[in-house]
Amino acid sequence: MNKLRSILPLFLCGLLLSAWPARSQSLRGSIVGRVTDASNKPLANAEVSVVEEETNRARTARTSANGGFVITLLPPGTYRVEASVAGYRTSLRTVVLLVNQEINIDIPLLPARSVEHVEVSTEAGLMNTESATLSTVVRTARSSTSRSMAATRTNWCCSCRAPYPPHQARPVQIGEPSPLT
Repeated sequence: MNKLRSILPLFLCGLLLSAWPARSQSLRGSIVGRVTDASNKPLANAEVSVVEEETNRARTARTSANGGFVITLLPPGTYRVEASVAGYRTSLRTVVLLVNQEINIDIPLLPARSVEHVEVSTEAGLMNTESATLSTVVRTARSSTSRSMAATRTNWCCSCRAPYPPHQARPVQIGEPSPLT
């Protein structure tokens, strides 16, 4: 029994020490890389954003003078990596980060497209700028059928609501029912 008491503390101490390296392993990964231009020259002060697809949680970093960036302590998952800097097009990539993985990614940025300004001018046609009212003249038909139909109803002026005789032409506003219907 004495022998068991002397071995037990050594066994427990050995068990604790063997678990120590496992404790230092991380379940997190990292994304490191370099942002360059098309000729492989580093781009300083570029913004690199890493967005986890599942949660939409974003982390950002700025590149150093040599174009390098490091984003650490990322949980495993699928990430969108976006790099941008003034004067260059934004680059977007998707990567899958595994447990305790370090992804090294080089991101070349292409120059931004030039923006052209085109101005088109023309002279306005003849237009009445005093009123927004549209109107036209509709003449009634001269057939006997239309005269008998016109005699049975009263036509009204659009603006003052005064009656028009059925055989005279009158102005009709757009959207008003036709006097021939």
